[in-house]
Amino acid sequence: GKTGDSVHGTEFKKTHFSIPEGEQLNWKSLFTLREVVLPKLEERRKQKHIGKSLEAFVTIVWGTRASLAPLFENVKKDPEPLRELLNVSAVVPIPDTANPDTTEYAIDVLTGRGRKCELCWHWETDVGQNGVHPTLCGRCAEAVMQSQA
Repeated sequence: GKTGDSVHGTEFKKTHFSIPEGEQLNWKSLFTLREVVLPKLEERRKQKHIGKSLEAFVTIVWGTRASLAPLFENVKKDPEPLRELLNVSAVVPIPDTANPDTTEYAIDVLTGRGRKCELCWHWETDVGQNGVHPTLCGRCAEAVMQSQA
């Protein structure tokens, strides 16, 4: 495209890219789940259990025959994408061992555990464990120490 003096005056050519079908389905499922969780976050906010969504952690209990069971298995392996999508401090996936064959799943929004990290504002159980950075969670303390090296 045409370049300019700043990015604001630059023309960008359209490019085509494709997303594999499996990834498309995964994101569709994540956004479907998000539509279920957001009203629950709002309900907790109205009840004054949380202020911001980062004060919450979300639990998901599911049976193996639940419609979103494959998604929950992925979340169990790596909860980070869903945690970021929901903007909460934690997502805790729990397979239903009492009724493993159920088609149901249950989502609950609870008040955050631990303390609030001064840098990322997530509620983490490891805030205060780093002697050099006692107000930061482990992830932020590590990032700060790496940036200072």
